Amino acid sequence: MTADEMREALSDPVRPREVARLLGVGLNTVYEAIRRGQIPCHVLGRRRYVIPRERFIRWYLGEEGGRAQAR
Repeated sequence: MTADEMREALSDPVRPREVARLLGVGLNTVYEAIRRGQIPCHVLGRRRYVIPRERFIRWYLGEEGGRAQAR
């Protein structure tokens, strides 16, 4: 999948459920990867994860690391 195709297919911000579907893993696996800092995201409060679409696309294509950022 190209970056342009991903921009059309994914919401902004990307929902964890979309990440799970794209990666072919369960939702719990996505949340665990977010908590470990493997998927780029911003953490709002204690339980809200915001995954910016452009950062996720760069990460998915291997152009960026994950490190979660608290807000």
